[in-house]
Amino acid sequence: EGITFAGTAAGVGVIRNGKYERTIAEERFARALHPQNGRLLVGTQEDGVVVVDLTPARRRRPLDAQETSAPATVHRIGPVGDRVLAAGSDGLYTTSGERVLAPDRALLTDGNISAVAVDPGGRAWIGYFDRGLDIVEPDFSRVRHIEDDNLFCVNRIVVPPDGNAAVATANGLVLFDAAMQK
Repeated sequence: EGITFAGTAAGVGVIRNGKYERTIAEERFARALHPQNGRLLVGTQEDGVVVVDLTPARRRRPLDAQETSAPATVHRIGPVGDRVLAAGSDGLYTTSGERVLAPDRALLTDGNISAVAVDPGGRAWIGYFDRGLDIVEPDFSRVRHIEDDNLFCVNRIVVPPDGNAAVATANGLVLFDAAMQK
């Protein structure tokens, strides 16, 4: 259909066939976007996840952060297995606000999550602003932490279907093979 969504500090710009059409989720600082089944899930700076109905009525329904325990600030939002998860600074949440993964001594290295991706095997790759990378097994039973002079200040993680991974950091690009080796 030629539609693109652009998250901005003033909402989400809708661009159709290369031309600006309208702004949705007005007055929301849109940090992360995920289209799903006629809706757009918008991860915001201060309001958690806002669900925008993309039908002509354009209904908006913010999720109640107090009721659902959803993070106020959402860094990334996207599919993880059969669910869509929102990454906040203090863990991973379902879009309805249930926290499914939290930093603690037994699992995650830090609470300052800056990037999240899932590989074809269902492992969650969690990057930190200041602590490298955790690779979490699909059943959340084990984690592998990797941090060195190059793998620090993670900005983005991309894991294509072949299982190789590219991790963008403040110090360059770190590549992993399908066996999770640098």
